[in-house]
Amino acid sequence: MAFCANCGSPIQDGIRFCAACGKPVTGAANEYAASAGQPQITAAQTQSTQAYPPGYVPKNWLTALLLCIFLGFAHRFYVGKIGTGILMLILDIVGWFGVGAFPLLIVLLGYFVWWLIDLINICTGKFTDAKGFALKKD
Repeated sequence: MAFCANCGSPIQDGIRFCAACGKPVTGAANEYAASAGQPQITAAQTQSTQAYPPGYVPKNWLTALLLCIFLGFAHRFYVGKIGTGILMLILDIVGWFGVGAFPLLIVLLGYFVWWLIDLINICTGKFTDAKGFALKKD
């Protein structure tokens, strides 16, 4: 029995995607699939063709971009990054409604930098969803 290189879950021989995390299987299990007549998927091929596991619905790039621009933190909820979405929401609320000018400036500056980094990553195609897959451009 082989184990997923990404999450460590046990995987059966001959499958191409990990059932736990959805990442492509590499190593012994993938070599077994190739020897059984199934095509072997390499990491480079997966990244270039944007292969998603069966039944997976990728998140839309334009939706994430618009949510980031107009709602600030909502793109993180959309892609499944709930914990960091809540943290961004709290920073936003504290930044606008906190007490004292100096702490507000620091919180809002931190929120803005985080938001700007996310916006740049979405625009350049480097932003991923909670499972690590790139956003789909239609």
